[in-house]
Amino acid sequence: MPAPRTMLALTLAILVTGSAVTHREAIAQDKSPAVAIAINADAQWPASVLLITAAELADSWLPFANHKTKLGKRTEIVTVEAITKAYGDGDTPQRIKACITDFVESRETRWVILGGDSTTDGGLVPDRDTAHPRMEWSDVPTDLWYVSETDWDANGDGEYGNWATDRAAISYATRAAIGRIPVRSKADVATFTEKVISYETSYPKGTFAHEFVVTCTEEKGYERVDDMWALINEGWGGSLRKYFADSTPWDGKRAGDFDLSPENVCTKIEAQAASKWHLIGHGNPNAWVLEGGALTADRALKLENKAPLLITTVSCHTGRFDGDKEPCAAEGMLRGACGAVMVIAPARPGLTAPSIAGEEADAGAIDGLNLLYTRFWQYGLDGSGLTVGEAFSKARSSVAPDTKSKRGAKDHFTLCEVNLLGDPTLDFRATEPVELRIGGQREVEADAKFINVTTGASGATVCVWQEGNCYATATCNEDGKVRLPVSGLKSGKARVTVCGPNINAVSREITVK
Repeated sequence: MPAPRTMLALTLAILVTGSAVTHREAIAQDKSPAVAIAINADAQWPASVLLITAAELADSWLPFANHKTKLGKRTEIVTVEAITKAYGDGDTPQRIKACITDFVESRETRWVILGGDSTTDGGLVPDRDTAHPRMEWSDVPTDLWYVSETDWDANGDGEYGNWATDRAAISYATRAAIGRIPVRSKADVATFTEKVISYETSYPKGTFAHEFVVTCTEEKGYERVDDMWALINEGWGGSLRKYFADSTPWDGKRAGDFDLSPENVCTKIEAQAASKWHLIGHGNPNAWVLEGGALTADRALKLENKAPLLITTVSCHTGRFDGDKEPCAAEGMLRGACGAVMVIAPARPGLTAPSIAGEEADAGAIDGLNLLYTRFWQYGLDGSGLTVGEAFSKARSSVAPDTKSKRGAKDHFTLCEVNLLGDPTLDFRATEPVELRIGGQREVEADAKFINVTTGASGATVCVWQEGNCYATATCNEDGKVRLPVSGLKSGKARVTVCGPNINAVSREITVK
């Protein structure tokens, strides 16, 4: 990989005006001119989130970036076109990787979002194809490569991730968490942004956050579901509904009479039976194969669930975002007005890998692919506060094969083909959300060095900002209070936002005298 060149960043400046508010409408509002874009290589604040997209979609991503920035995750948008000019060596993926490395090292970036679809000829944001000759695939799209600490091309032949020849240059340790939002149009971006805002500001009360559904059409997988759940539930007191072909919680007179059909699954999704789903069974690029039919991408696009879902799946090809058949099943879940805000899915055959971290698995043990997902849910639901992207990075590292062994080819294939599609900065929403009111100072002096904020929520994130003058975040103490260091406030209005893993974000205006 070429050495990073001078950084070219599109810096977001936020201007928020209006009356005091505490609800979703205030968080979502984007009053013109809410966000200004300027090329700025000397930005004064960290960029927690780097969003890479095509020039044609850059403006449409501004409301999303604005929203994330208000929640304490400063988001900067950089176009592929700008990257190719600023980082002049290698192909487009190499230049994108150089940009990501630059941001991680100089701007404290924790999350990377690839904000566009990939195609066989590159698309809006190209992926990095990896080679797996033993598995008879030469073009497995692997976004993990972008944030890996190494370049995956040990022999310099321009072929990446070949287990036989490149193992010495393969690392699953990552610089940042990454996810791809595989949109194709401005309308796609607007729809997805609205879902994310809903997820983070209007998450439903009640048991929704506690419910987890596993659908499984394969009898040989039933036992493993119980094993998976035992591990996940060690650190989370949620509820599991096992939706098998031969029995479900919704059966009537006999076991299995509530069919695992596409319409029944959609009915349960729309009835908000659970916030978290794991789908086990056959699949193809644009559908999950269920009893008596397929849950297609087109059907997923029409879902009407009020609260968007988190989904993982082992079903083959359902995450084939780089394919010719558009949209793939995962994209159908993501691009619709409802559906999901995250789908982790295989881009190629969802292998049940024969080894776990280089060791042969027992016949009854959780296979490599389902173990990857088990770890993902474990790490995300154990109360440690990881986002979905961070939990997935940790899960991949935990099941990664030993690159010094010759026996890890299939596990390596699994880690390459399974990508996080959606927003990697999202929290898991593991418990019923807290509704807050922001207390503390409503007025401050322009030369103030601190702002006192009261939330009532221990560990909540508080963000204070004023366009071009001040941007600061801090975490509340055990009493739900924080004394936030600020600098550069000018007379006028500023805004305070409070959010957290299980908090519906709220915002309030303050006066700067």
